[in-house]
Amino acid sequence: MDTTAFWELIDKTREATGGDPQKQSDLLIDELALLSQNDILMFHNICNDVMDKAYIADLWDAAYVIGCGCSDDGFMSFREWLIGRGKETYDKALADPESLVDVVEVGEANVFPTLLGVSFNAYERATGQEMPPTPRELPELQGEHREEHEMLAHFPKLTAKYWNWWLEKFGVDQS
Repeated sequence: MDTTAFWELIDKTREATGGDPQKQSDLLIDELALLSQNDILMFHNICNDVMDKAYIADLWDAAYVIGCGCSDDGFMSFREWLIGRGKETYDKALADPESLVDVVEVGEANVFPTLLGVSFNAYERATGQEMPPTPRELPELQGEHREEHEMLAHFPKLTAKYWNWWLEKFGVDQS
């Protein structure tokens, strides 16, 4: 398992499940369980590396605008979702978070249930044992968060499509 194989597996399972994150998660477990223990561990490590690379304040701010708020756990789920969308979407979003305006449907739940957990489940299914711990240091957030009004100004397309939709949905006066 290398980075190329990781992304190929993500793309294969996304396409096979029509992009449904829960079905993709289940299929990833099935596919990973067919691989060697080492490949499952490598998938897990690559997934963590890709998650860490996306630990960017600018991306978090974009997730905040898209979701009308984004907690620590919410940003973890958002990054899992982003990875599940595939390498092309992931790379574009890291380079320009506002590119997500063409990816996320208004009101879509942009979370991926347990992408980080698929390797644990696959390892246990393949070996009958729990996956060994893989200790790692927590990444430092790249960049600094903006104040809410700065986020909205920095991401005009995201604000127009998502933030304003949320305000309207919840009946918040925008004047």
